[in-house]
Amino acid sequence: MIALILIAINCLGFTYGWILTERQLRSEALLSRRLYQQPNMNTFDKRKPLIIGNFIGTCIVAALAFSIFGFMFSLSTDFPFWELGVQVLVIMAIDDAWFYSCHRMLHHNAWLFKHIHSVHHRVRSPLPLDYLYVQPAEWMMGAIGILLGVVAIYLYCGDVNAYALFIYAMFRPLHEIHIHSGLPSKITQKLKHMGSSEHHGAHHAKLKGNYASTFKWLDRFLKTHL
Repeated sequence: MIALILIAINCLGFTYGWILTERQLRSEALLSRRLYQQPNMNTFDKRKPLIIGNFIGTCIVAALAFSIFGFMFSLSTDFPFWELGVQVLVIMAIDDAWFYSCHRMLHHNAWLFKHIHSVHHRVRSPLPLDYLYVQPAEWMMGAIGILLGVVAIYLYCGDVNAYALFIYAMFRPLHEIHIHSGLPSKITQKLKHMGSSEHHGAHHAKLKGNYASTFKWLDRFLKTHL
């Protein structure tokens, strides 16, 4: 059941990202509003095979990993309401800290950048689905952050809120689609501590800084904020 729910969540997120990408490519009005106007819009068809392959791989790995977690850990649906929010925030914070660390390392290590992360940065002005335009080793590395968050909750609480897991599984791809949209953000502009399309778009344009995804705290604290 866990595997099927996670696959369904990933499919919904991917479909949403695909619709937004195709809509943007076909709309002169949306293209004119893009934050960074670099000439890679016409290469999206060439990126599709890797994007689709990574999507399929993400579904398989997520389903297998959390099916195993379901046997190893206690996934509870009997919980006080406040616990749901706390567990979502814990997974979010740990995953973002892991992402920041890995992302910064991928930029500062010349070998890792050349052989792994440079694939993602072939796109200087990303489209929504370009969150999946990465070397497969990179998205597998990034997925570890979610697992670390779940393990931390289990070690502290003794069980993991199943709904917290599902909520974050929905949030993560939607947020990645948003920050790769290349369009100005109306909502996250008002949430000063949240990552946004402006925050991540500047990273793609300048190939440095703004290494976090969900929050801006670590970039500000470690002085990598652009």
